Amino acid sequence: MRTRNLGSISDPKVLERAGIGSCQIALALAWRENDAESDRRTFDVVHRIREENSDCTVVAECVDDENRKCLVGAGASIVIRPMRSYPKMAVAAFLQPGLSELLESLFTGAGERIICHENAENDTWEAIVWKYLEQGNGIPIAYRNSADAEIVTAPNGKAMVGASTIYVLSGNSNI
Repeated sequence: MRTRNLGSISDPKVLERAGIGSCQIALALAWRENDAESDRRTFDVVHRIREENSDCTVVAECVDDENRKCLVGAGASIVIRPMRSYPKMAVAAFLQPGLSELLESLFTGAGERIICHENAENDTWEAIVWKYLEQGNGIPIAYRNSADAEIVTAPNGKAMVGASTIYVLSGNSNI
């Protein structure tokens, strides 16, 4: 993948110099990740990209969720929230459809959340997962090893686990 910064988007020739007409993927980043006014610039960039290349996938960052539909209307294929702490989000958005929504939900707390259950567990990971599912306590995704305090993510189901804490993905606010 090539990235280029060939000038200001206010220059009408910048997209041409960037080769936008032949690109497969274009990424329109928010000017300022916490400023909703950035969405206006992103809208303009997306619109200009579409004028030059109707076939490429356009991933656009959107600061204010109210502006998502406008960006899609301008031609954005995928709209994501700016997450400078997780730059792989933009790449994941088009490589793994749906992943960006899941990650946004976790990062923003708008839906699912990760809860720490400080319960000692000594069993196979599979048995621990089933126990939490049967009790309606969410889906275990990781644990803190009681022996060395290391966080272990996505262990093998048959692995014996000695955990001091279980990290659970939950959409239930009552847990």
